[in-house]
Amino acid sequence: MTEIEIAPWSELIQTLQPIASLSILRVEELRPLFRIERIPAGMTLFQEGRIDHQAIYLLRGEMVLSSARDEENCLLVAPDTTGTPAMAICPIVDKQPRQLSAMAVTDLEILRIDSELLDIVVTWDTLAGCFAAPGPNCRGGIPGGATDWMSMVRQCLVFRHIPPSNFDSLGMQLEMVTVRAGQVVAREGEHADDYYLVESGTAVMTRETDGNGPADSTTLGPGAGFGEESLQGEDRWHSSVTMETRGTLLRLTRQRFLALRHEPPLSWLTPSQAMSMAESRDVIWLDVRGLEEAPDSLLPGAYRLPLGTLCQAANDLEPDNTYICYCNTGRRSSAAAHLLGQRGLRAHVLAGGLRAAPAGFGGSAP
Repeated sequence: MTEIEIAPWSELIQTLQPIASLSILRVEELRPLFRIERIPAGMTLFQEGRIDHQAIYLLRGEMVLSSARDEENCLLVAPDTTGTPAMAICPIVDKQPRQLSAMAVTDLEILRIDSELLDIVVTWDTLAGCFAAPGPNCRGGIPGGATDWMSMVRQCLVFRHIPPSNFDSLGMQLEMVTVRAGQVVAREGEHADDYYLVESGTAVMTRETDGNGPADSTTLGPGAGFGEESLQGEDRWHSSVTMETRGTLLRLTRQRFLALRHEPPLSWLTPSQAMSMAESRDVIWLDVRGLEEAPDSLLPGAYRLPLGTLCQAANDLEPDNTYICYCNTGRRSSAAAHLLGQRGLRAHVLAGGLRAAPAGFGGSAP
């Protein structure tokens, strides 16, 4: 197994699902997390029944998928060989524990990324799109201003421990601070208790090097953030930050951040509970994943309602029905259930999503 450069694959990466649905800022945030590897023929990528929390895409070569439960094997061919097979666009058998084993038939090149981090980025980027064009009942702006704060945030992984259902609450907890040119916002080694996003203006972040050379210096523009150490429980600034120009910052205190980490009340259903409830004719499955993300894996009778369109589409849902929201992990569906609940609709969440459901759940393919 050999790691190789990303650059030759940049164009193809833009077509992979759900990466293709992301904004440019989100793809750039993920780029350092992509690992492209060369796998020799005969090597096993993963084994049936194992848990690895990895999303793996086939970029070049051929692999065989097999199961101890079934004597038949499936050959998977990379998209640059014979067009773009649907299975190659999405992560390979994206279910945990793995439902199949995968072995390289030829030398392969694959893209690997932590599936949890990918899902977090997809969820936050989708919510940003939802709240950037809110419907009449959507919240999420900053009190006193019309700032679309999430559309300019470059590092949503800073907030990865905040439940998606608290997304709109996060926007309301950001305090707008006016700063002047030359103002020192943070001083290395001094007490830290806040996280900041640069809304307008520019700042310079510097960090001392213990006399081994000039201080490290970075320019921060709109969308950049600093102070992650304070959100992680540390009480000292790692760097100094001085405004180059006048501008505005959005401040999140550690206390407010910790409060946002608490999941609001939601109704979570195990797969068996969900199936029992779905026997009622007034219960509707809502698949809140993207339209191109998993085109052939809808549960029987389910409706596709991507999370990014939910703010607008929720008003058309029948209020007398009960809705069970699902996605791959439960992350986006929890946000969807929260939004529906705000509108007075009865909504539940499939706990763990389809990845945690047993094989053949709801009559779907593994």
